[in-house]
Amino acid sequence: MNLLSEHFPNFNKFKANVNIIDTDMFEALPAKVQEAIKGAFDILERSDDEARAINDALLAEMLVD
Repeated sequence: MNLLSEHFPNFNKFKANVNIIDTDMFEALPAKVQEAIKGAFDILERSDDEARAINDALLAEMLVD
């Protein structure tokens, strides 16, 4: 049982998606950190153009007129 599930038992029911934009930086992380991230989140691989399009769409949704 990890620290999060110990203190927040419902946390593991909801797994978030993570988009890693800078794969070089992610791969430079220690293996233990990479494993922890991969275990806690669903990792989605996107091309630079796809990631930029997603970010632009999210930004557009958050802007208030």
